[in-house]
Amino acid sequence: MYDSSGIILYAGVNGIAYLEENGIKTDTRPNAALMPFKELMEI
Repeated sequence: MYDSSGIILYAGVNGIAYLEENGIKTDTRPNAALMPFKELMEI
């Protein structure tokens, strides 16, 4: 899944991770998959 800026999103075992220019950031909060997209991008 892609957002408008081309960030690649995918669901992982430990939550949501997204690939950016600076590398991979991972959100391991248990409810990450249930969070609104905008909140995920503010990590």
